Order: sequence, then C-alpha cells, then structure tokens
Amino acid sequence: MSIHTCNIHCRTIDLDQAELLAMEDKGKWMPYMFLLDIIIGCKLSSDDEDDISYGCTTIFTEHGDSYVIDTPFTQFSKIFKEYYESSNSHSDGSGSSDFEL
Repeated sequence: MSIHTCNIHCRTIDLDQAELLAMEDKGKWMPYMFLLDIIIGCKLSSDDEDDISYGCTTIFTEHGDSYVIDTPFTQFSKIFKEYYESSNSHSDGSGSSDFEL
C-alpha cells in the first residue's frame, strides 16, 4: 500500500450557480493524500499553457470518480506504473494477479 501526497483542484462554488451568475470558477488547490490502490488510470489534464491544470494529472478511481492533482503527469505516470509493476511482481507466484491492463 502506498500513499501519494499532492494538491487537488477544488471548485469554490457550485457549477450550476456559477453558470446562473455567468461566472467562471477557476477553483483552488487544496492539500490531498490518497492510496494508489484505488487509482485505475491517469491522463494529462491539459496541454494548454493558459489552463490552471496545465501539465497536471487527472486520476480515475475504481469507484468512477476523477480528480485533478497538481503532480505533473510525467512524474505521476512513472509513480503509477512503478507501483503497479511492483504490486504485480509481489503476487502469490501463481502467474496471475488482480491487476489487468
């Protein structure tokens, strides 16, 4: 089991309320920690240099949630891959594991 520490992008007002008031909610970054066990995928959040999540990572959980974290995608993708490769190498030796690509 491994814990990742970073910041998570949070909305500061409800999206419906923001639309009603014709406002753009840029959100803010808040401290966050999570278990790598729950992550099933990750992607580059934005390649637009003007976007608040430029170069960051969107993570996807086994429960269907997604979050934008400030860990650069190039860094997090290595952490994610190494964690699951390590988990697979520590399997019971039967040649199968719970992780499938």
